[in-house]
Amino acid sequence: AEERAAAATEAAEALRAAAAEMATAMEAAAADKAGALELAAEERAAALSLAAEAKAKALSELLQAAEEEKELALAEAAERWAGTQAAALRAAEAEKAAALEVAAAE
Repeated sequence: AEERAAAATEAAEALRAAAAEMATAMEAAAADKAGALELAAEERAAALSLAAEAKAKALSELLQAAEEEKELALAEAAERWAGTQAAALRAAEAEKAAALEVAAAE
């Protein structure tokens, strides 16, 4: 009976030791998984940050291009207006010259 009690105690201690080892292994696995998840989250955050920077740069370039197109359109409109004004001035000068010729002829 004593031998059986000693064997049972020994088996119980072996089971306790195995359970403790299993718990330690599970804690280590959980820590590894948590570390891997944290690393993955950091990598995703970095990738999202890079994507946001690239998107902001592209938007800035689009806005710059739009501003340049607007300035070009304004310059072209001003050039057309100046041409129209010059033509109107030439026409007015021609009318004035014609009127002076008519007046001189009379």
